[in-house]
Amino acid sequence: MNTDPKTLSRIHRIEQMLEKMNIDLYPIVISDDAPAFPTSKSIWIDSGDMTLSFQYGYGNTAVWVSFGDLSIQEIIDLADVDPTDIGDGKVLVYNSITGKHEYKVISATLSTLNDVDDTNIGDDKILVYNSTSGKHEYQDKPSGGLDKTFQTLTEAATITFDASISVNGSVTLTASRILGNITNAVPGEIHCVKVIQGGSGSYALTYGNQYKFSGGVLPILSATVNAVDLLFFLAVSTSEFHFINANFDVKTP
Repeated sequence: MNTDPKTLSRIHRIEQMLEKMNIDLYPIVISDDAPAFPTSKSIWIDSGDMTLSFQYGYGNTAVWVSFGDLSIQEIIDLADVDPTDIGDGKVLVYNSITGKHEYKVISATLSTLNDVDDTNIGDDKILVYNSTSGKHEYQDKPSGGLDKTFQTLTEAATITFDASISVNGSVTLTASRILGNITNAVPGEIHCVKVIQGGSGSYALTYGNQYKFSGGVLPILSATVNAVDLLFFLAVSTSEFHFINANFDVKTP
């Protein structure tokens, strides 16, 4: 009879799982040959190939029913499963700390993992890995790659540009300003800044330290009042923006 420790552990797990599920299938019989008279509600494990058979009652007759080559090894390595919390609607999740597969409610699985910080969990948020904290954290889903409308950028000494609102922005200058670094940028996305000369015109833009220009030369904006310039930047990363092109003094012929 095959009674190695792993096999015995698997059989013990079967017993535990059946008990947790309130399934009364006892005893578990291990033998080379099928028992001549099946015990009521019992399981027979062939000690040779470890295939499973279950008692089936038909009238006053009880017979053994096998499921082809189904064996306890092929169900799952039950020695690696903790059946403590088994229940309806739960899924098996591997826990690297205990080295066991554990039953978890699927909606609560992520929040119970050690590397997930659910502090900011909420609707439409996504899990993003933070290498500083070593945690997956809930953040607002970036919409930078989706919304192409021109948001109105508030004119200030430093103009802020949040790409989670839209990848494009428009600002009217009434003085020379600094275009701040783009926040929540999507790498690979092209961001357009529409600059309108307000006031008396001739206003200039300087740029945050994450912008890069060919030869380090800044584009010169149109000076005429109400002139419209379009500046295009490629987000090489979330913190590096390359100036790639400009359309100056855009107007109808």
